[in-house]
Amino acid sequence: MEDKSVTVLLADDHELVRSGIKAMLEDMGQFKVVAESEDGSQTLDAIKMHSPDIVILDIQMPGLGGLEVLKRLQSEKNSPQVLVISASEPGLSVSEAFQSGACGYLTKNSSKEEFRKALDTLLSGKKYVSPSVAEYAINKSDKSGPLSILSVREREVFKLLAEGKKNKEIAKILFVSSRTIDTHRLNIMKKLDAKTNGELVQMAMRLGVM
Repeated sequence: MEDKSVTVLLADDHELVRSGIKAMLEDMGQFKVVAESEDGSQTLDAIKMHSPDIVILDIQMPGLGGLEVLKRLQSEKNSPQVLVISASEPGLSVSEAFQSGACGYLTKNSSKEEFRKALDTLLSGKKYVSPSVAEYAINKSDKSGPLSILSVREREVFKLLAEGKKNKEIAKILFVSSRTIDTHRLNIMKKLDAKTNGELVQMAMRLGVM
C-alpha cells in the first residue's frame, strides 16, 4: 500500500463509538479521520466538503438513515467507499446495504483485527462481509420477519415515524411530498396491523429499527 494517508469520515450518532473507532484508526497509522458526523444530512454535507476515501457509516442514525445516505451517494461521481457498521442484528439491512452501494458490513462488536481486515479489503477494491454477518444472513433469510413485508422506502418512513417526526419533517428529509408520506404511513400501519402511531413506536422498539 502507499504511504499516503487514507482519509476517513466517521458517521455515527454516538460520540463514544466515534472516539473508539478514531483511536483504533490512529493506532493503525495509515488512516486519518478528516471529519465526523452525527446524522445522515451531516454525513452527506461532510462528504461533499472533505471528499474522504472511506466513510464508516452507522446504518441506524437519527433523521436520514444510513441506507438513504448510501442511495444518495450512488448518484454522485467519485463517491467514497462505504463500510457499514451496525450495533444490532443485521437482519434486512445487509442485502439492502450492498444493493445501495456499500462496500463492507461489520457489527460494532467486531475485533480490531477484523476491522483492519475489512479496511484493507476495501482498499484492495473488494467487498467485505463480517463472517458473523454472513452467518446471520444465511441462517435468517431476508424473507423472514415482520419487516420483510415493508418496502425499502416504507422501512425508512417507519424508522422516521418511530423517532417522532411529523409527516412534513419526513417529507423534507426524503425529498417527497407530505401526501406521499401519509400514504406510506397508512400502508405501514395496515401491513403491521397497527392502529396508532404509538403502536408503531412500540413495534419499532421491539424490532430494533430505532
